Amino acid sequence: LYDGKSATQVRAAYELSTSLSSKEEQGLANLQEAYDYLETEMQATKIGVIGWCLGGKWSLKTALMLPSEIDATVIYYGSLTDDKEKLATLDMPIIGFVGTKDRLHKEFIAFDENMKELGKNTSIHIYEGAKHAFSNASGVVYEPIAAEDSWRKTVIFLKAHLGN
Repeated sequence: LYDGKSATQVRAAYELSTSLSSKEEQGLANLQEAYDYLETEMQATKIGVIGWCLGGKWSLKTALMLPSEIDATVIYYGSLTDDKEKLATLDMPIIGFVGTKDRLHKEFIAFDENMKELGKNTSIHIYEGAKHAFSNASGVVYEPIAAEDSWRKTVIFLKAHLGN
């Protein structure tokens, strides 16, 4: 997503992530290329997307871009959309994780309600007292119980929808 660049410091990571906002078309094109590679070169028969924070947002963007191709979507505390017209296109199961102390938790509740209204297969898990980035073991807001539970659920979900 970042033209092959990576960051080792917080400031550089922030700059890369904010630059992506102005390059959405390029980001989506990169994700399309990744999908094409997995499908053609790796001959993957099932493909899922997963992301944390900004990656969670892009996980959903990828699902919206490839609604018939993506087989499972995992979103950890990423910004979501409430656009029902866009959400109606999603055909894959989606699982999401957020904490009650994350500013995004109400977005997750609204997303879940909208998806349920549309008859979509969605499972949203909200962890009491957990903050944004609760599953980042190197972070100051790490919540081991929520992190372990969400990861266990993620693995079960991916095995169920993508296989071993």
